[in-house]
Amino acid sequence: MAPTRARQSIDEGDSSGSDEDPQSQERLALERATTLQASLNKKRDTKRKSIEAEHAKSVKEIRAKIENAAKIRKTKVAKLHSSHMERLLALDDRRQKIEGLIIASMKRLHSATNNIQSELLAMYEGRTAEIEELVDISIEGPFEGR
Repeated sequence: MAPTRARQSIDEGDSSGSDEDPQSQERLALERATTLQASLNKKRDTKRKSIEAEHAKSVKEIRAKIENAAKIRKTKVAKLHSSHMERLLALDDRRQKIEGLIIASMKRLHSATNNIQSELLAMYEGRTAEIEELVDISIEGPFEGR
C-alpha cells in the first residue's frame, strides 16, 4: 500500500502545489502521452518484427521441406521409370524370341506341308496311272488275250 500512497501524494503534489500554468501541464501530459505512445509503438514494432522473422523462418523451413520432398519424388520417379524401362526391354526381347520361334515353327510346318503335298501328289499320280492301266486293260477286254 505504501507505493500507492506515494504515487497519490506525487499526483496530488503535482496538481495542488504546482506553480505551473495549465498550458505547461497540458504540454507535460502531451509529452508523457507521446513518450508512452512511442514506447508502445516500439514494443509493437519489436513484436511485429519478431513475428515476421518467425514467419520468414517458417516459410524458409517449409520451402526447404517441399524442395526436399520434390527431389525425393523426382528420384523415386526416375528409379521407377528406369525399372519399368528395363522390364519393357526384357519383355520386348522375350517377344522377339517368341516371334522367332513362331516363324521357325511356321517354316517347319510349311516345309512339312509341302513335303506331304508332294507325297500326296506323287501317290495320286501313281494311283491315277494304275487306274488308267486297269482301265486300258479292261477296255481291251479280259478275254481277248486267251
